[in-house]
Amino acid sequence: MIKLSAPDGSEVSIDGKLVQRIRQIVSGEDPDAKTRIDWAIMSLVKESPDEVARLVKKELPSLAVLAALEGWKVWFNAKQAVGPLPITPSQKQSGFKSSIKIMNYCGTTRTSGSATKRSGRWGRADMPTTCSKGRATSV
Repeated sequence: MIKLSAPDGSEVSIDGKLVQRIRQIVSGEDPDAKTRIDWAIMSLVKESPDEVARLVKKELPSLAVLAALEGWKVWFNAKQAVGPLPITPSQKQSGFKSSIKIMNYCGTTRTSGSATKRSGRWGRADMPTTCSKGRATSV
């Protein structure tokens, strides 16, 4: 178990083997937290996403990262990712070439699926989208 700090200062224990995704917090989440961890439940913690990922990687070797063009990162359990998935005609017209599913979200990329896996780059404008009926659909 990994011990972290909740925004209120209490201790949060997470099982690193159950982590599905790690990312920085976004607007609307607790401003006293720095990181959101999706695992058996969702946990917000004070530690940085990089620090959380470093700790989780020790328990979950399949933890991979996608670096967004804007410099933020999303870590995910690569064994649970699905793809590449089909993209919509409008996404293809916009230059997107690939999509993968992490948890219940799809992200599109302007590189091929194999190139995305190699480079780990995924732009903010490329996500979030949801997967429905095998297609990536903008939220």
